[in-house]
Amino acid sequence: MVEYAQSYEGSKCRHEGSTAKYIVQQYLAACGGQGALNSLNNMCAVGQVKMATWDMHQSGCNTNSKRHCEVGAFVLWQKNPDLWVLELVVSGCKISAGSNRKVAWSQSSSSSNASKGPPRSLRRFFQGLDPRSTTNLFLNAICVGEKTIKDEECFILKLESSIDMLKDEKCFVHHTILGYLSQRTGLLIQFEDTKLVKLKSPRGDSNVFWKISMEAMHEDYSTLKVSTLLTVGRLQQ
Repeated sequence: MVEYAQSYEGSKCRHEGSTAKYIVQQYLAACGGQGALNSLNNMCAVGQVKMATWDMHQSGCNTNSKRHCEVGAFVLWQKNPDLWVLELVVSGCKISAGSNRKVAWSQSSSSSNASKGPPRSLRRFFQGLDPRSTTNLFLNAICVGEKTIKDEECFILKLESSIDMLKDEKCFVHHTILGYLSQRTGLLIQFEDTKLVKLKSPRGDSNVFWKISMEAMHEDYSTLKVSTLLTVGRLQQ
């Protein structure tokens, strides 16, 4: 009985993985195909940023909260996965980050020195902007079900970071990505990125856990030359 259950679970997992690969290939075709995407030399995205925070104060049994909102903008340019630059300005503060194939850097207007490291690709929550990165990201995903988003029937692809990947990011305890791809068009409709992060408490005698969730809604696509690319979207954290 145990051997049968183990064999069944293995078969189910392989089925979920092969279904996901088929869905990813449909997404690639909907974006114009591998040849069309390889012909793109560079991509640029511009948009607005809205950052909201809440101050919460507890008085007795009552909790009072006050919302603050700041508006800004960003510009993102990418030539290939390891050659990109991002500039973001919000609330009078500017953040610049990029990678030139040799080194990656990031710097804020409050710091005179840039932090540097090895070249890397864009963070995952930006990768939905680039069909090539999105395709590579979900190649090892599994299909975990279906969901209707804004009257659009979607397949759900799920990707969880492996233990080896979590070892590289020592502060991450768990990292899950969900992609919702339209059954009608094959395009990516929604992208969710959730991390559970472990940090040392200010006193250093215990750990503090933070859950960080980001959700991107891909609202409109346009055909540019021979490729279909995202032109309107919204990201919230």
